[in-house]
This record gives sequence, structure tokens and C-alpha cells, in this order.
Amino acid sequence: MIMKVLVEHRTTYTYGQAVSFSPHVIRLFPRSAPHIRIASQTLNVSADANTMPGLDIYDNIINTVFLPRETKSFSAETRLVLEIDEFNPFNFLVASHALFCPFTYQSAESAILSPFLEPQEAPITLPFFEMPKQPEPTVETLIAITQAVHKNIEYERRDEGEARSAHETLKEKRGACRDTAVLMAEYLRQQKIATRIVSGYLCEFDVRESKRRAEGSLHAWTEAFIPGAGWLGLDGTNGILCNENFVPLAAGLRPQDISPLSGLYYHDSDVESEMKTELNLSLM
Repeated sequence: MIMKVLVEHRTTYTYGQAVSFSPHVIRLFPRSAPHIRIASQTLNVSADANTMPGLDIYDNIINTVFLPRETKSFSAETRLVLEIDEFNPFNFLVASHALFCPFTYQSAESAILSPFLEPQEAPITLPFFEMPKQPEPTVETLIAITQAVHKNIEYERRDEGEARSAHETLKEKRGACRDTAVLMAEYLRQQKIATRIVSGYLCEFDVRESKRRAEGSLHAWTEAFIPGAGWLGLDGTNGILCNENFVPLAAGLRPQDISPLSGLYYHDSDVESEMKTELNLSLM
């Protein structure tokens, strides 16, 4: 069964006075995935901007935007039509050397994965989960961690602001999806499992409105590299492995690596600013 999805995403910045801009980077086109096809995609940027498509260091599809003049407003709008096949997140065979946790990557794997094995924060302990004392199946262990985070970190809708550190999220016992993703990434890296964080869209057409976690906004989750399975998507916010409802846009080591739109504005005095985001996902 193929799911055809229309994505309309618009971000608008307004300022109290005309300001100038650094180059801005947009990360709003889907990453390559075997179950996702892009039927059409468009990007419209205001203020007579010039755009330059490319790939960043993580192979994310990016558009670098150059704004040639000062302006009091700036907007970026994407329109995507996606064809998405059903995707079974359990359709893999784990390599023999990674069947049980803890496992050790082969030397060639470690050489490539080394940045994703390095924690970004001081060590953390999950008060609600302890790694098995004896070897346990790797996938079962990852699922257990994902579900433990889901059950013990209360979901908090927070559309603005940077991701919290793992320590802050544990202290608060709640967090937005990006906070949960950072928490899981830090814990898994501490267990010597290569992990990256991902931003993207979550299609929640079959979830009643009151239970939706990404309604009108981007979602964030974690991917762990398991030999044989590849990058395995783990959504601690919902306590599940990532299936066809997850559309990845950007993956990286840190939250700033996956920001949907990043850049700076300049003025010789403080200027009031406001950001508005509109996102609509619908079945076609």
C-alpha cells in the first residue's frame, strides 16, 4: 500500500527594523530512504534571495540562501508530494557480532562511526532503566530503553527554544521530542552504541487529534547504528521503532546539525523579532 502525502511548510521571520542576514541553511527536503519517493518538491524564498542546493557533511539535502539586501521580513516555504511505501522496521538481520548487547563494532565500523560514539555531555544514569548484567538480544534491549524513556519522561509541547541537555531532561522528568532524542542519544553513546539525532515529519493520520505529538510541527527522534540493521530509528517520545510514518529530513551529531533553518541577522541595535511556522500534512 502506498501513502501519498502533501507537505506544506512555511516559516516566516519578521523584524521591527530592516536587518541584514548571514547565509541561511534550509534542511527541509527528505533524506534518501528506500521507502520514500519525492513526486515533487518546491522551495520558495522571499526577499529576492538566491538559493544554492547541496549536501552537508552528514549528507543532508540543504539549500543555502543568500539574502542580498536588508529587509523587515523573510520567509521560506516548501511544498512536497511524497509517495511512501509500507515499511517494516523489523525487516533486517543483525550481524553476528552485534546480536547481543553489549557488543563491539568491527574496526572498520568504529573508524567511520567514531564521532557518533562520543558522548557530548558528562555521563548520565537513567534512574528508570539499567543495562542488562548478562548479554541480552540487542534489538530487545534497544526497544526496552525506548519504551522506558517513553514511560518515564513526560511529553511536553515546546515549539521554540533549543534542545535541553540530557541532564536537564532527567531533572525535569519531561521534555519535547528534541529533548528526548538528545537524552536517548547521550545514553546510547555512553553504552558504546553509535547514535545520531534526526529531525523530520511524523504522519499521525491514524492517531486521534488529542494524542498527536507532532501536530503542526517537526518531530525529532534517535537513530542507532546496528550492524546488519543499519541506522535503526528509535522514537522515545512515542516508545516505538520508526516505521513509514516517519519522514527524515536531517540527521546529525548535535541538535544544531538538524535545525530546519539556521542563520543570523545583523543590526547595529537590538531589534524585535518574531518567528511563525505553519505546517500541514495531509493525505492525497
